[in-house]
Amino acid sequence: MHKKVQSLAPGESSKEERELAAELVRRELIDFYQKFDPNYFYSDEQETGKQLYEQILQNSALVSVLAGEASVGTLGDEVWDMLQELTRKEQKFGDVLSKGNTLDDLEPLLEAAQISALSPDRRAYVGGRTVNHFYRFLFPQKYDRKLAHFDQENLHAVPASFAKDFLQYVATMEEPNEEDADKISHMMSTEGSDVFVFWTLAPYMHDELMREGHDAKQSMERIFDWIREGFDRQQAGENYVCHFPAAEFVRTRDRFSVLGYDERMPSHLLARLNAKKVIEHLE
Repeated sequence: MHKKVQSLAPGESSKEERELAAELVRRELIDFYQKFDPNYFYSDEQETGKQLYEQILQNSALVSVLAGEASVGTLGDEVWDMLQELTRKEQKFGDVLSKGNTLDDLEPLLEAAQISALSPDRRAYVGGRTVNHFYRFLFPQKYDRKLAHFDQENLHAVPASFAKDFLQYVATMEEPNEEDADKISHMMSTEGSDVFVFWTLAPYMHDELMREGHDAKQSMERIFDWIREGFDRQQAGENYVCHFPAAEFVRTRDRFSVLGYDERMPSHLLARLNAKKVIEHLE
C-alpha cells in the first residue's frame, strides 16, 4: 500500500522541508562561529576568551535564535552579558570615526563594487567619512595596518557585502536628490552614538534581511528608510539615546560594541543579534 503524498501549492514547502532548511541555517551559522580564531582576542585573554565563547556558542536559546526558530527576545540576560564581556577581550579597529584616516579615494571602492562611475548627485550619498568606513569594510588591512601583522585569515564578508550593495544601490537608485543625500550622509558620516550604531548594525541588518528572502535592492530600500526616519527624529530634537527606530535598546542596555577584526568573533555575533532585534521590532 502506497503512502498518500500530500500535494503542495506552487512555492509551498512541507513541514519536513522547512525543518531541513532551519537545520541547514543552524549548522551554517553555528559552525561558522565555532571556527573562530582565538588569536583575535588580546593575547592575555585568549584562553579565557576561547573557553567562554565556546560555552556560549553551545547555548540552546542562542542556537534556536540563529536558526530562525525563536525570537531574539527569548535570549536571557546571561547570553547578552557574556557576549558583552567577550567583546572587551577582543581586538578591534581603534579609530572607527576616521578622524585621522586619509583614505578618501572613492575609486577603489567603486571598482570593488563593480561600478564604473558615480555622478555628482550620487556621490553626495557617500560624502564625508562614509568613504573611510567603507575602506574599513572592504579593505580592512589598509584601514588598520595592525591587521597586516596577523598571520591568520581575516574574514569580513558581511561588512564587505553591505558596502558593495550600498554602493550598487546608490548607483542605480531612482531620482537621487541633494536633500535626501544630505539626510543619508549626515546619519552615516558625522560623529556621535547614532553613527556608531549605524556602522555596527546596518551590515547585519542587510545580511538578515537577505536571509529572510529580500533581494539586495529591497533590503537597501528598507535600510535607507530607517536612516531617513532616524534623521527626522534627530532633527526634531526628540530625546532618544539613539535616534534610529527600534535601536534605542542598544544604548540603554549597553549591548553594543564596535565591530572587531574578524566576523566570527563576539562583536559581530552581538551585532547580528542586535540587528535581528531591530528588524523584529520594525516588522
